[in-house]
Amino acid sequence: TVSTTSSITITNLVTYLRCTNADASSITITLPAGSSYAGHTVHVKMINSATVNIAAPTAQIYVDSATAVSSFAIDVVGQSYTLIGHASGWDVI
Repeated sequence: TVSTTSSITITNLVTYLRCTNADASSITITLPAGSSYAGHTVHVKMINSATVNIAAPTAQIYVDSATAVSSFAIDVVGQSYTLIGHASGWDVI
């Protein structure tokens, strides 16, 4: 469970982040470089109605095959994303 801005340490092949930050309290979760975690999966689920920003070093999050960003936002209650690490970063699926 994550409720404040955090840098995440990944120790398992599958990591589940349950984001419970309070209303109007935007937080940022920073993932490590995806290249160090190829094949690892991170599931992120928004529980409350504040924004969660998912970040990674230097535009390493790929929202599609051509678009790399340094962060993206989860801002809908119940919304969830899965990210998979690879040699260039993290793919959002």
